[in-house]
Amino acid sequence: MKEEKFKYPKGSTWRKWDLQACTRAYCNYEGPTLNSEQLNRLQALTGIEKAKIQSKHESLTDEEYAKLYIEYLIEYTDLDVIGIADHNTGRGIQAILNYLTEKRKSDPSRYSRLNILPGVEFGADDKCHIIAIFDDSPSNKNRYEYDGNGKPIRLLTWDEYIERFLNEIHIPPNRFDKGKPTNSRDLSTKRILDLTEDWYFLPVFPHVGDDNGWAKLAESNRKLTYEHEMFGIVDIKNATGNTDLMLILDGKKAEYGVTAIAKINTSDAKSITEIGKNFTWIKSDPTAEGLKQIIYEPLERVLIQPAKPEEKKSYFVIDKVRFIDQSHPPKFSGEYIELNPNLTAIIGGKSTGKSLLLHYIAKAIDAEEVSKRIENTKNKISYSLDQEAGFDFEVVWQDQETVKLKLPAEEQKEDKRKILYIPQQYLNTLTEVNIKSREALNEFVLASLMQDETLKNQYVEVMQNVRQLHKKIPALVEQLFIVHDEIKAIEEEVKQAGDRKGIEKYIKKLQQEIEKIKTESGLSDPELLQYEKLTEEQEKIASEASNLRGDQNTISKMVSELTSIAEQLGIAVRDHKSYLNTQAIITAVEKQFGFLNELQAKINTAASPIDQSVSSKLDELDKKTKAIQTNLSPLIAKAKLQDELEQKNLTLSEEQEKLNDIGIKRKALALKDKSFTSLKNEILSTYKKSVQHYSDISAEFKKYEKQFDDITVNTSVGYRADIFNEEVVDGFLRKQDLKRIDGTSWRDEFYYDYAEQTHCSVIEKIFEGLL
Repeated sequence: MKEEKFKYPKGSTWRKWDLQACTRAYCNYEGPTLNSEQLNRLQALTGIEKAKIQSKHESLTDEEYAKLYIEYLIEYTDLDVIGIADHNTGRGIQAILNYLTEKRKSDPSRYSRLNILPGVEFGADDKCHIIAIFDDSPSNKNRYEYDGNGKPIRLLTWDEYIERFLNEIHIPPNRFDKGKPTNSRDLSTKRILDLTEDWYFLPVFPHVGDDNGWAKLAESNRKLTYEHEMFGIVDIKNATGNTDLMLILDGKKAEYGVTAIAKINTSDAKSITEIGKNFTWIKSDPTAEGLKQIIYEPLERVLIQPAKPEEKKSYFVIDKVRFIDQSHPPKFSGEYIELNPNLTAIIGGKSTGKSLLLHYIAKAIDAEEVSKRIENTKNKISYSLDQEAGFDFEVVWQDQETVKLKLPAEEQKEDKRKILYIPQQYLNTLTEVNIKSREALNEFVLASLMQDETLKNQYVEVMQNVRQLHKKIPALVEQLFIVHDEIKAIEEEVKQAGDRKGIEKYIKKLQQEIEKIKTESGLSDPELLQYEKLTEEQEKIASEASNLRGDQNTISKMVSELTSIAEQLGIAVRDHKSYLNTQAIITAVEKQFGFLNELQAKINTAASPIDQSVSSKLDELDKKTKAIQTNLSPLIAKAKLQDELEQKNLTLSEEQEKLNDIGIKRKALALKDKSFTSLKNEILSTYKKSVQHYSDISAEFKKYEKQFDDITVNTSVGYRADIFNEEVVDGFLRKQDLKRIDGTSWRDEFYYDYAEQTHCSVIEKIFEGLL
């Protein structure tokens, strides 16, 4: 295996600890209680007979027991750290550690999660029980056997070392008296704490409220130990009802001081199947040195609760990143940079690559976000490494989904994940755009041509049509950007909700966790069947309700859009009516199109029963949900870990509703995309129609070019390119963007040269390119 530069590269993370996980060497050890599935699985993993597995394990060799012990912990617990703490013995610990070490080499993905700290439980002469958790430090001189010249010749096994330690603290050679562990002959709790530095151990005080616990010491002894620098970890599983003791441990009793003590839970397991039944979440490296941190930060690093603290959805957490550099020699290491799920700070001097690392993390995830942010940042910092053929960057999310900077288009994921990127010197306001306002002039000398009545009528008709088309284009453009904003809003909602695949993985994980809780719940088989039937029905109702709410929202938008259209129809009738000259025709139009005045009210009236029907169905579903919750409540209340089960069910319901909502949004997104394309084509078509009208009237004018003896008339369709360049190109567009539009040509300083034959195709390319 490749040696790791940092053994725990993610730093301090929340891990599940049990610091009193006993073995068969425990004086009150009991056999496990395993079901047939567990027996079959453990037999397959260990090769040990089922009868021996389902026993007190007295006939097993140390190696066989080590195998059973580790395989059970890996297969049937999710513990990250255990402390082995048998009374007055360290027998068998080395065999357990040896087996775990070997399995880590052959299968690190399965066995690297579990960390085991060697320890022992013993009693001082004042009867106070203490657990010593040992630090595997090479500086510990007591770990070695020496020759006559004082030269170390051998590292002691943990079994031997613990025996030597028990002798040091004066535990009698007969470690047990009538089956009960003997205490130190003459060393008090305080004197044993003084040995922590020489013997490299952390003292943990188990069952502090019991007869052999720290709280039962004489008050003078309690104060002495409380003031000791190594007194800082206590097991309170049986002491939470002792108000006075809890005030002391919280640092709220003046005569003891203001130092808070780290409070933990342990299992004090009498069997392998009891390990982890009580546990503690500790935020540190899974080592004795990591455990030591909780003495100094007990409130920040220790929590007793069922669920993992600060747990985030796996599709929202970046697990690790790396540079992929195939240059020779490479500029970057190809090793993964592990990221802590709760806090990562990039620390380094000037020009050490901090900004570069953040830039490529963000760009690999969402290049559009990076481009947008940098574009609006003063003193823009640009990186060009990604233009090199051998360079790439990879981001791995916690759910093991990956994304690369240079992923081919056909491999790009349908669902993109959201990231917020704040580059250096980023300004929260967009660059101010200077929009010049000028009244467009369009004056033609038509007097001589307009003397022809036929031409005049043709011109008036064409110009009326052009005005209508020009009036239509801004409305279409406005609608286009409304749809564009709606698409972006839906895309953002989908991004914020998480990608579909990630949510599906998370739902599966939640379902597995719920199944595990149900298995351990204590509910009978009929109760479990009832529970599953009710939750399945609840999921169906939630999905139906989500669809109904989506339909209700769609109908609301439809009514709003239809109302707007009806209003526009009324305006169109009024506008055209103003051009009518005959009163009888005006009266007829008012009569025949009068229904448009009532159309808006009819639209709302038509939608009302549909909305009421949806609301009624939602009310029915709400009643059904409440009835199901009423039936579920006694089952959840009866189950162990009911709070965690209830919270997991609530989270599962929320995630399933979110997944359904994403499906609805993606359907809406497809329709919006179709609408966007249709509007875009209609805008271009409308613009081309207006240009064609000008061409048509120009052709008519050409017929009259030679009718005036003294006047030469040359008719052509022109274009106010100066206004376009000044008010559009300079005022609204970025010249860098224009440069990237294929099929367009620009004079110096991006001045647009109009050419009648190619104008429409160029405008289309500009329009498409800018979109």
